[in-house]
Amino acid sequence: MLKNIKKQKKKHKILLEYFRNIYFCIGIFLLALLLFAVTLAPMITHYDPYRGDISSRLAPPVWMEGGTSAHILGTDGIGRDLFTRIVFGLRVSFLISFISVVSAITIGSTLGLTAGYFGGWFDNVMSSLIEIQLSFPFIILAVSILSMKTPTIFLIIIVLTLSCWSLYARVVRTVVIEKKSIPYIYAAYSMGTGHFRVITKYLAKTILPNVVVVGILDFATVVILETILGLLGIGVRPPTPSLGNIMADGKKYLSTAWWIFTLPGGVLFVCLLSFNLIGEGLREIMKIKHLG
Repeated sequence: MLKNIKKQKKKHKILLEYFRNIYFCIGIFLLALLLFAVTLAPMITHYDPYRGDISSRLAPPVWMEGGTSAHILGTDGIGRDLFTRIVFGLRVSFLISFISVVSAITIGSTLGLTAGYFGGWFDNVMSSLIEIQLSFPFIILAVSILSMKTPTIFLIIIVLTLSCWSLYARVVRTVVIEKKSIPYIYAAYSMGTGHFRVITKYLAKTILPNVVVVGILDFATVVILETILGLLGIGVRPPTPSLGNIMADGKKYLSTAWWIFTLPGGVLFVCLLSFNLIGEGLREIMKIKHLG
């Protein structure tokens, strides 16, 4: 009974730390707004993101002269509602980035954990691969793969996963090498605990917080990378909207319809800000836990 009460108090204390951290709270609020828009995209706009109206092409946002409430963020070069395009484009960018980060975490963590735990020749090979991958420019990798075939969402996810897995492998490998020599790990061995149980029960708990923080920050990076691919014309193919190809289309109208390029960029900025604030908040909370 006393143990349960202590556990509940500890949980409440941890929750209070999250709510007290201003960075974390602001980041969560901004991210919640973005996720709300992405999740309920078909319900919050009644326009088709693929269909335009030439009669209303290049309409300015509602706050500018000539703007109307029918298109609060204006329209693009063929009369498609920009707010609708941004919301659906953010959904595509989020989906690609999420799958890429989860895939990179799974692959990188598995390889890093295996290399750090067992060591030997596999660790040497993995260390070399990690260093090569980290020193290899993303743009060269992306252009090399995506220029050979017509870019598809699946191919873009593969490219983004290949560019990110090494970061998780290095983080996990470093943590495992540091933690596997802790006395309670040796005690587990002496009690006959197998490798799989040691990895899943003891080491995974110490790895998870580090991977979560890196993953949150890396999600913002992957969103940027996906946008860069769209700007270069090797990302998601039109007419499917993504932040990158919306901004790429807007480059043609910078002098006459700046909002087509700038407003998706503003949404991208809010997205990156939210993830960086969450990551900073988690770092501070983890420091407080460690000192406590």
